Amino acid sequence: MIYTGLASIALRKLSTDEIISIVQKCGLKAIEWGGDVHVPHGNISKARDVREKTIEAGLKISSYGSYYSIGESEGEGLTFEKVLETGLELGVRTIRVWPGNKKSEETTPADIKTIVEESIRIGAIARRENVTLAYEYHPGTFTNTNESALKLVREVNLENVRTYWQSAWIPDVEKTLAELSAIIDFVVNVHMFCWVTTAAGREWRLLEDGQDEIRKYFKVLRSQKRDFHALIEHVKDDRPENLLADAETLKRLAEEK
Repeated sequence: MIYTGLASIALRKLSTDEIISIVQKCGLKAIEWGGDVHVPHGNISKARDVREKTIEAGLKISSYGSYYSIGESEGEGLTFEKVLETGLELGVRTIRVWPGNKKSEETTPADIKTIVEESIRIGAIARRENVTLAYEYHPGTFTNTNESALKLVREVNLENVRTYWQSAWIPDVEKTLAELSAIIDFVVNVHMFCWVTTAAGREWRLLEDGQDEIRKYFKVLRSQKRDFHALIEHVKDDRPENLLADAETLKRLAEEK
């Protein structure tokens, strides 16, 4: 089943109460709470308050978008244990982490060794609490390509270390579908948004503009016969009213057979 939801960082300027309210209004099912603004690392009382309010609103908490960066955060004073403690208080079983802050083509063998070794270390810590770690699948990180993401999860080789997925919104939809199919066994959640490249740069669009492609991606997800969260991560112009439109599109596509 595909559960629809919102990554709270899509609307960073809104409070946690405002986000819960708008997600309810939209009819989405879940929220991925971000660790950079809404549920800060180590703020246990905030995590507890957000968990209680989210559940009281009849919503699921899909995951914790921790922004913990492997190979970086520990050196900057953020321990994985603090991230995990916050996620557990939030009530999640999936924590999203960043595999470094360099593109795969710029990552040295030493960097890769660090990412793999730390992934194994924190993956083992998370496994003791029945928590899955999921890599951000994103430009500017080691998992910026399908090949590098597959390489990483296979080298780490832990059942509870997986990845997110998101479309790169390139013109070659069939290539993107083939990449999703190749990595689908390791995907836990997907981030949803739509953009096009213009002469002026990246232009964010409503999900409705990408619905034909999204419908194909969802067909691959459904083929797995397991649950996924499809989480809206970017909203056109950062406007809450555009989230309402995107939610209607996402719900309709998720409910199709």
